[in-house]
Amino acid sequence: MAPPTNTALELYGPLVMHVIWRLVPDRDDASDIYQDTFLEYHRAQTEQRTISHPKAWLCRTARNRAFDHLQAKRKQSRTDPENMGEMAEEAQSEHQTAHLMINRLRELVADLPDQQRQAFGMRHFEDLAFAEIASQLGCSADAARASTHKAMKKIRALLNFDGRHFHV
Repeated sequence: MAPPTNTALELYGPLVMHVIWRLVPDRDDASDIYQDTFLEYHRAQTEQRTISHPKAWLCRTARNRAFDHLQAKRKQSRTDPENMGEMAEEAQSEHQTAHLMINRLRELVADLPDQQRQAFGMRHFEDLAFAEIASQLGCSADAARASTHKAMKKIRALLNFDGRHFHV
């Protein structure tokens, strides 16, 4: 049985925030996603939905909300002319360039098919073993490994990565 919301906050709150922070570095956005995740958890309990593994449920929900946020933000920046100029200014320093690469990676991950996105996120952002990923996704460890591999292959192809260097 899943713990009540206040207990889940105490038990899993730091882990959930860690999952979100690894994907969404903006403090306000991360805080909103954190609150939305626990509101959804509370809503699920109020509706008496079964949550067999609350820790996994909360991490998956937080990760999905973070990816949804990143996808919406990316779509907004494509249509907002002010963001175009800001993006050019940010690319002037190495630190900013690294930040842009990380954001690009997040965008690419957000656009992956659902199972690949989840498997990739659990493996590379949460450091879960393939057996744990398989358990959360309801598939075999080999299928989890294959989904992660396919995701990485797509990301490398989109980034034009030859194993040593990124090409623009």
